[in-house]
Amino acid sequence: MQHVALLVIATEPLPGAARTRLRPPCSPQQAATPATAALLDTLAAVALTPARRKVLVFGGDARRWCPDGFEVISQRDVDTIGDARAVALQAPDSRFAQALASIDRSTPVWVDR
Repeated sequence: MQHVALLVIATEPLPGAARTRLRPPCSPQQAATPATAALLDTLAAVALTPARRKVLVFGGDARRWCPDGFEVISQRDVDTIGDARAVALQAPDSRFAQALASIDRSTPVWVDR
């Protein structure tokens, strides 16, 4: 995976601020709990990969969430997800990534049956 970039697209899972599909019936705090777990699990899994470049495109304060070894791009700095992918593929040298895997870290969804 030395020529692969992994791109995680996520927003900060703050109660009441994160877009979540669990409200209602959950309170903002209850909805933020699984969103937080999903974000941390996703970042931990990506951190364990041998990918040459790991990029977090993040809405919010990434310092609190981002493990070492990730490059951070603020969602305010890109207009579209396509722009984020293009930035992640830009190379500091000509030997860089030939492939990109994009992970959109979605929160769990409440399905009312």
